[in-house]
Amino acid sequence: MLVCVPNVLGKDDVADFRRIMDESRWEDGRSTAGAQSALVKSNEQLPPDSEVARKLGNRILSALTANPQFISAAIPLHIFPPLFNRYAAADGNHFGIHIDNAVRGDRLTGLRIRTDLSVTLFLSEPDEYDGGELVV
Repeated sequence: MLVCVPNVLGKDDVADFRRIMDESRWEDGRSTAGAQSALVKSNEQLPPDSEVARKLGNRILSALTANPQFISAAIPLHIFPPLFNRYAAADGNHFGIHIDNAVRGDRLTGLRIRTDLSVTLFLSEPDEYDGGELVV
């Protein structure tokens, strides 16, 4: 089942996120990929255990848990800290066909969470990019 939850973040929040991310250090996205997905993943991500990723992630988690539509659709017991990924078409970035990891481990807390639900939150408007659309 697909559920779209609009306006999780306001435009000012998104602008702030993007400004902060533009000033941040990024790493190879394969650092969090499983064995299968590492073969088809070519992108960058904020280091998941970095202060920037944690602070932005907490802002997203606050917005999601305050959203009745998200809570009623997801009924979360635990929420894995968000991962922040970016794709530069000019660099040939892509994420091919893959299966997300069923269990994810948080490097900072050691918590392992079964990921029965996946969420994608776009920080770009559709008219800001060509290609890279999410296909489920």
